[in-house]
Amino acid sequence: MGKIRNPLIFVLTFSAALLVISFLIGIAEGFFLTGNPNLEGKTIWNFVMSMIDFALTVTLAISASHYFDKQNIFQLFKVDLLQMSLGVLIGIVTFILSEIILRTASNFLCDLPLINEAFAEIVANTKSTADYVLLLITIGILVPFSEEVFLRGFCYRVLRQRYGRVVSLLVISFVFVLFHPVPQWIPHLMMVTIVLCFSFEYKKNLMLPITIHSTINVLAILKLLALK
Repeated sequence: MGKIRNPLIFVLTFSAALLVISFLIGIAEGFFLTGNPNLEGKTIWNFVMSMIDFALTVTLAISASHYFDKQNIFQLFKVDLLQMSLGVLIGIVTFILSEIILRTASNFLCDLPLINEAFAEIVANTKSTADYVLLLITIGILVPFSEEVFLRGFCYRVLRQRYGRVVSLLVISFVFVLFHPVPQWIPHLMMVTIVLCFSFEYKKNLMLPITIHSTINVLAILKLLALK
């Protein structure tokens, strides 16, 4: 049986696989929380679950990339302090714009909540310095790194080769929304996806979109901490 060479089938198949993995991790989390109710909402528990998800996502992206076009994803990483500084600046501007879009969308959607309640609960349960450090590592590093490796390092890159920017952006935006299924987030997720894709397109360096993504996530954490 020959290899599948259609990038769209590849991307959708592996995105579905990641969603199934996340679903199974959620089931496992529910199982362990049933027997250990004291773990619910604990930052350390969410850190462990995120580490598992991170390892599986990155491994899957690396394997898919090697299988599809023999590309070593780690060749797309170039540490450049100037680019990373630019990424922080772009992340701050993107966060401010996304907040405006998010609030506007919420008003049109019958005042739905602006935040993810599960995420807000995790932030609310941060008590100690260790909790804050684990939260920042999880949301500020692990999540952006794994999502960018998969979405930009594999999905966008292989789709771009066959279908061009527009189709690639639409597909990646759809996948990104599936990973964050909150209706009022869709407009600002679309904007964030465009920024991340074009940042990768601009430099062909995953460190730039990772830095932007990390900055947005860290600012989201700080916003929720300020509301505690």
